[in-house]
Amino acid sequence: NAYDVPMDIQMHIYNSCSDCHSNYTKEYPWYYHIQPVSWWMALHIKNAKKELNFSEFASYSPQKAAKKFDEIRKEMESKHMPLKSYLLMHDEAKLADQDYKDIAEWAKKMHEEIIAKIDSAKSK
Repeated sequence: NAYDVPMDIQMHIYNSCSDCHSNYTKEYPWYYHIQPVSWWMALHIKNAKKELNFSEFASYSPQKAAKKFDEIRKEMESKHMPLKSYLLMHDEAKLADQDYKDIAEWAKKMHEEIIAKIDSAKSK
């Protein structure tokens, strides 16, 4: 793992984010197999992975990783993720207020660490 991800944060990401933001989508629900729902979900998941894919995060450039960590922080602070439409059928993905705060603080810390490394490399 290229970044320090505490176990509680890993579990939150797995439970609340990985179905749409990784290459390891859990078993698709029954309604995925109904058209046009499956088209909508397939496009949604494709776009989500394009925006942020935790399975490929380690391959991101430091600049891209820093940007993504900042976006994660913003999403957690605004509680825009997971999407409300996703939470309707995935109760296990719900995050408590403290979970949002913990993930946001971790993402902020990771962002700051990467920016410091980038700045340090520039000054050499």
